[in-house]
Amino acid sequence: MLQAYPPVPNWYTSHCACVVNSLNYYVYASRNAIVVMDLATFAFVKTFLGAMQRINAIAAHEQFCYIAEGNRIRTWNLIDSRLLIAYKAIHKNDITVIQCIRGGTTLVSGDKSGTLVLQLVSGDQCWRSEKVNSEIKTIAPMCHAGQDYLAIAYANGMIYIEKVLADLKTETVYQMTHANVNNLAWQYQEVYQATTAWPLLASSTRRNREIFIWNVPSESKHAVAKIPAPSPKWTEQQRNTLWIELAWSPLEKDRLWVSSYIFKINNGNAVSKGRLPDIHSRIAFSLIWVDQGHRMVSYGLDKQIVYWDMHDSVARVQMVTQAAFPYSIDISAWNPGQAAVGIGDANIKIWQFLSTMTSGKDDFYQASVMWKEMQGQIRHVRWHPTQDNKIAYSNEYGRIGVYDISKIKNMRFKGYHDAGTVTIAWAGDLVLGEHGVVQDTLISCGVDGKILVFHTGKPHFAPVLLEDILAQANPAWSKANQAKVNTKRCIVDVDPKYRFLAIGNTDGVVEVYRLDTLKIIYVCNALTVNVTAMAWGGKDQSYLAVGYRSGNITIHKISIQDNLPEIPIPDSTALHKSDFHKKPINCLSWSHHVDKMYLASASEDDSVGVFAVNEEKDGVQVTPEAHFKQHRGRVLTVCWGYEDTDVLISGAEDRFIYLWKWTDYLYPKGKHDRTSAREKELAMITRSPIMGNQSESTTVTVASSSSMKAPTAQADMSHTDIAQHAKKKRRVPNALMIASRRSQQVLTQDIMLRRSLLLAASIYGGDPLSAIEHVKSKIPAHINPSLYDAYVGSPYEGDSELLDLFFGDKNDMRRLLDLEESQMAQVKERSWPLPGSETFDLKLALDVIRSSTQESQSSSNMIDWVALALSPTAGKEAWLAMMENTATQLARAGQTVLAATCYLACSKVYDAINVYRKAKMYREAIALAKIRLPPIDPLIPTLYAEWGDLLKNSTTEEEFAAMCFIKGQVPGSTVQAINLLARKQKDGHLFWAACLACLLNDSTADERISQYIQALEKRATRGSGERM
Repeated sequence: MLQAYPPVPNWYTSHCACVVNSLNYYVYASRNAIVVMDLATFAFVKTFLGAMQRINAIAAHEQFCYIAEGNRIRTWNLIDSRLLIAYKAIHKNDITVIQCIRGGTTLVSGDKSGTLVLQLVSGDQCWRSEKVNSEIKTIAPMCHAGQDYLAIAYANGMIYIEKVLADLKTETVYQMTHANVNNLAWQYQEVYQATTAWPLLASSTRRNREIFIWNVPSESKHAVAKIPAPSPKWTEQQRNTLWIELAWSPLEKDRLWVSSYIFKINNGNAVSKGRLPDIHSRIAFSLIWVDQGHRMVSYGLDKQIVYWDMHDSVARVQMVTQAAFPYSIDISAWNPGQAAVGIGDANIKIWQFLSTMTSGKDDFYQASVMWKEMQGQIRHVRWHPTQDNKIAYSNEYGRIGVYDISKIKNMRFKGYHDAGTVTIAWAGDLVLGEHGVVQDTLISCGVDGKILVFHTGKPHFAPVLLEDILAQANPAWSKANQAKVNTKRCIVDVDPKYRFLAIGNTDGVVEVYRLDTLKIIYVCNALTVNVTAMAWGGKDQSYLAVGYRSGNITIHKISIQDNLPEIPIPDSTALHKSDFHKKPINCLSWSHHVDKMYLASASEDDSVGVFAVNEEKDGVQVTPEAHFKQHRGRVLTVCWGYEDTDVLISGAEDRFIYLWKWTDYLYPKGKHDRTSAREKELAMITRSPIMGNQSESTTVTVASSSSMKAPTAQADMSHTDIAQHAKKKRRVPNALMIASRRSQQVLTQDIMLRRSLLLAASIYGGDPLSAIEHVKSKIPAHINPSLYDAYVGSPYEGDSELLDLFFGDKNDMRRLLDLEESQMAQVKERSWPLPGSETFDLKLALDVIRSSTQESQSSSNMIDWVALALSPTAGKEAWLAMMENTATQLARAGQTVLAATCYLACSKVYDAINVYRKAKMYREAIALAKIRLPPIDPLIPTLYAEWGDLLKNSTTEEEFAAMCFIKGQVPGSTVQAINLLARKQKDGHLFWAACLACLLNDSTADERISQYIQALEKRATRGSGERM
């Protein structure tokens, strides 16, 4: 079972939809995709990507679908969705219309320059004509008395009637004019009608209300019809919005159906006039007959596709398609057949996807749109847990609100976040410190890191800042997090029973608080990348699933706990880590099964994964059960059904909303092809051979003198000439302290673990050897010393001169710069090309940092323009302004070293430091600050802390990040250092983390020692000789 709510057809064209009578298909283009609907039930059949970019026009015959993209045409098989032919580009401009004639053997296409091309579908022969230098708006083919004719409308008002000859050449037989022609339509005639009378031709424009009915042989107007005048109540824009589409009725020879102002589809019979019900609310772009005129399909700017019964003049199917991304979907627990969809064009769609069939009408597409007072992309929607008429939402501008669908009323809250994605969660009644009890609350968290609590009954009240209340309830934990200066909270979720509040951070840390006390009860730092999705569910709603930007998923079981430490030790393992997806997770959802647990994940790899979660003694077992790969874009949202618990609904950037059963897309036991449908179809397009249907013998061009153009000089230029004129951008590399970088890379984790203890002792005091002995004394006697001898030892072991100098005082930093210079002197190639000079002197840059220019006076590279600028000749004020302006421009261009040098030249030390800081060159920023600023300047420890917070997300630099936190000496930095050392959960790391906790008298010291002993016991039990 696969059902879909498809996206909107392409707008402002009459040529992106058609009917295939032999297959009973309605086919239309939506951006670069082809959508196929079954005309019997108007149910979704299939979709595939027919082009790389937007499709301009389509045509179909039998099972063959011809797609125009840019100036190329491709042929696809509608039955198996395979690319058959990619024709060589004959057009030089974008194709605007394509038609099939002669029983599907010949293609006719026109483009924006007025070029008309006829070619056999086999590619053996083609004819190109350029009679009018104006865009071809439409082509209406017609067969009269056994002869094929084409009515061609040009944007300049010309209408040509072309006779198609046997060799594909065309001959102009008649001409008419109608200013700014928009559409043409031939009057229907019986196939075997024995008459020489020409059918009438109707033409319309986009600028006036007149429709001309042409007597073609006499090139005269047979009649002029006017569509009804616009209502005086309409706005000026509505009165000026005109798109007249024409469709002669196949059942009644003289009846012409016309689309007109904003929503009306009129009957243009000269004897009796009428119209279809006003279902379209905007202009209609396409009117296509079905079943020989008994039914008709229309679509318009209002995003609706309507399937009409022309006998009763009623809409059998009314589909409100998506013109933007479906960012979020939520199903109401109180009305399980109703889904709210947050759409990217400022509306919420209420979709009754389980409506029963009534009066012969299929109501699968029954939907209403909430749009009043809505702005921007609706990123998240959540049904109220107890009121089925209210939906909470957030938009791209950080605004939060609740929409009452029964009253069609939008209640926007007073407070808001900075622009960006905002997650929301209902939280029931909360006790919020001095604010007391706040009833029926909604919690939000945005990219700005703020967590707000809204009183939904009083939207005009200012929201409560939850971070302040959490900090008051957890002062020690709040202080420990102050060191993470670059980390923000980014996502929240509340369990359905209102017991727990989960908060995700940009550094991958997950926090869980009790909602009744707001005390922290659980912390996990299993991953170091941004948390992107969270969901509560499973047995007793106590399982928390967390998705990350890396594509990983972790699962945690949370329970009520009392008497917990003020600073909980982070869990670095979680119950389960999944790497099923390789791209970011956008949404997670737990199923509503009673006896089983299933988790669905929506990812940017264009797929949805379904996992079975089974409880075990020491955790959970998670196995992939299904893999849904029908989307042709990043999957943004997924949710489970309530009535049929195996049903899921997913939405993606292909603008499709699919309803499907996971049991139909089971994950195979053996080797699994993870290639998405989009990747497969785009591969067909990019790798398909081009049919060579253009040659000297088979292609002929007829062009008017006005359309002939002389070749330009640029066109004659070869690719080699162009390449020779291209210049590569040359830059000074942003790397000065190369020796220190290399030293950090080659130092072992063991040495940095030991040095972290020594560094802490030098700053905070204490005896490192006593701390080591204390932890070592706790190791049980029965454990073989060979399991820990490799890492338990003196903290002084190992050579780390450059590392020690970097974390030392000002004199140590001067010594380090001397070593950097000596290392640089040993490198033969140390110059980089720079516009304006032949070489750039890195030694000079180091000298500027050190403020020692004595040696640089004799440097052979003093001709460098930066050095020359150090001698002001135009006056001090003018020179300072010039240097600051130059530094600003260099910083914007990414020339960090040169920008800092210019700032230093005019004594702007803090500006120079900030240039390095913004470029993430903390090593250079710290060196400059230590040399040029007083030792007590608070900026120095801040730089260390910022760098540690930046490095902590790298699993290869955790030990160095811990040393930066220790040196930072900001509130909470030592807690972060201990957590970093322990995160790998290796024996050696746990040992040195315990030693550091003991040295610093940290409140978690005993628990750290216990954690280390437990890990050692497990290793001893396994009998493994695994080393750190």
